[in-house]
Amino acid sequence: MPFILGLLLCIQIAGFAYTANANVQLPDGIKAVWNIKKAFRETTATRERVCLNGLWRWQPAKEIAAEVPSGSWGYFKVPGSWPGITSYIQKDSQRIYLHPNWANESLQDIRTAWYQREITIPRGWNNRKIALSVEYLNSYAAVFVDGKQAGEIMFPGGEVDLHYRFQLREGLIAQLEIAP
Repeated sequence: MPFILGLLLCIQIAGFAYTANANVQLPDGIKAVWNIKKAFRETTATRERVCLNGLWRWQPAKEIAAEVPSGSWGYFKVPGSWPGITSYIQKDSQRIYLHPNWANESLQDIRTAWYQREITIPRGWNNRKIALSVEYLNSYAAVFVDGKQAGEIMFPGGEVDLHYRFQLREGLIAQLEIAP
């Protein structure tokens, strides 16, 4: 059974800036917009959710691994159906920006992949609870921050508390890598 990805990813903090440092060049007119000012937000008196949907760094993996890849990143849009699906129920409808190191792999045969996004924790958020929330995930995700495993999320979705596992301080760049 292919892995189907349908995510609405939210970090429960009020603001942060994004930086892009992938290994594949996006075509003219295509940008991975990682700017908190342009992200969808929900705010209440006690909580703020910031949506992380959009182009994420992406690359196929041979198997679930305990170590985050250091290069060969392409891009794939989140949320999105698993690439390479040709079923009439669920069509492959998104473009993958392929890295040359894996551009010739059959997307239909891929069962595991890495997703990555960088987030700069803003000044003044030292005492805030920060969590990664996944509303829908069809299978399994290991969540990493700065190369260290922070937790796991399983079908149908869930949350990983990042606040208690890491020293999230002003200016820290937290990389969220998801290996389904």
